[in-house]
Amino acid sequence: MLSDTDLRHCLFVLLEYSLKETSRVLSININTVKTSRYRARKKINIPKSITLKKYLQNFNQNINRNYA
Repeated sequence: MLSDTDLRHCLFVLLEYSLKETSRVLSININTVKTSRYRARKKINIPKSITLKKYLQNFNQNINRNYA
């Protein structure tokens, strides 16, 4: 299950924030952002061939289709 922090980082990925932008907004180190994104990927079990951004965009599109 994703934590609030994981969800927050996923949201920034969906909003297309860069590592640098995310680190500024959250007032954390860029390496912390990288680690958080990595942990979210691991918890979701995303294959290495798919980016976190692509996975989340696809997930978001599927939800929008189901509730449209």
